[in-house]
Amino acid sequence: MKIVQHNPLDGSELFHPLRRYFMLTTVLFSVYLSINPEYYLFLIY
Repeated sequence: MKIVQHNPLDGSELFHPLRRYFMLTTVLFSVYLSINPEYYLFLIY
């Protein structure tokens, strides 16, 4: 029973840094786009 309780906690511990990393990259990317809009236009076309 102890292993069953620990399993979801392990999954959330694994998922939380991934979500934080994804949010960080999204923020950095949006900041980069605001500085460099030519790259965004190149990405569209």
